[in-house]
Order: sequence, then structure tokens, then C-alpha cells
Amino acid sequence: MRLVSDWLATVQLSTKMPEFKGDEDALTRLNMVEKVMIIPRVVGDIQKGGVVYQEKCGSCHGRQGMGRGLFPMLTGQYTNYLKKQIDIYLRGERPHEDEDPQVTVLKEISADDIQDILAYLTTLQPTE
Repeated sequence: MRLVSDWLATVQLSTKMPEFKGDEDALTRLNMVEKVMIIPRVVGDIQKGGVVYQEKCGSCHGRQGMGRGLFPMLTGQYTNYLKKQIDIYLRGERPHEDEDPQVTVLKEISADDIQDILAYLTTLQPTE
């Protein structure tokens, strides 16, 4: 698992659309675009999500969601994956941090605020 994890950490996906020369056929263009990491936007109040994220999450996961130390990168993660991880944490099936299990950040955030944070995270893209 460590070897796979190390290899995955080296994979770099562009967040910018490729520049087409104009002589590519449709399949070639499709294959070029498939190598671009595109995170679809989700419904939510992006501005409010940014405020809540910075207040509750940014100090550990980084102000731009790029992760810090043991805290993983959130920027560029698919929203469904992040939502699933939050849900299994809230059900007690996944650890979140080393805090006392009775007092944790995610349990303090409302479902609406979580949705807004997810919407905000879709606006952040890793820089090349």
C-alpha cells in the first residue's frame, strides 16, 4: 500500500485545458482533455463556504486546501469522495483527527455549512 501511495503522490494532472493546434481529430482532442483534472462545481454558497472553511478547516488542511503534514489535500478531490469521507466520519466509521472524539471540528459544522464548504473547495484548483 505504501508503494502504491508513493506512486500516486507522483501523478500530476493538469488543471488547464490543453491547447489544440487545430489539426487534431475528435478522438485525439477527447484523449487530450481526459488528462485534465476537472472538478465539477456543486450547489452551495461559495462565499459562505470559504469563510467557514478558513475558520474551521484552513489551519490544518491549508488556506488553499493543499494539505499540511498529516492533513490531506482537499483541493482537487472529487466532491462525492469528500462527502463520503465526511459521512463515514460522522457515523463513527473513520477517524478525522487526534482530538478527543467528543469534541471534533466536523461535528460542529452544520450540514448546510458542509455543503457550502464543498462548493467552495470546487473553486480551488491546484496551481501548475
